[in-house]
Amino acid sequence: MVLKTHRIQCFVPIARPGEYCYFLRVKLQEIEHEALALTEGDRAKLVLSLVDTFIAPGMDISDQEACCRDAEMENGTVTPMAHEDFIRYVMERRHK
Repeated sequence: MVLKTHRIQCFVPIARPGEYCYFLRVKLQEIEHEALALTEGDRAKLVLSLVDTFIAPGMDISDQEACCRDAEMENGTVTPMAHEDFIRYVMERRHK
């Protein structure tokens, strides 16, 4: 199902591939109302399905880039930094 959003409305295609496609105008409130009427299990599945559509920050790093970074740490080109130190470093720079 393809949802094209326009402000708070969605256009939901009502057809199978190769058939004429009609669009039903559905408001976000109506979708929320229908979603809240689902069972807890179905709501959980819906949430997981929607969350999977987002790209997590930092997840756009390729395997090749990760291998290169790992190799840089292994050969001493860069110095590894603990996560807490990195956060502290970034926070200090932001407050300057």
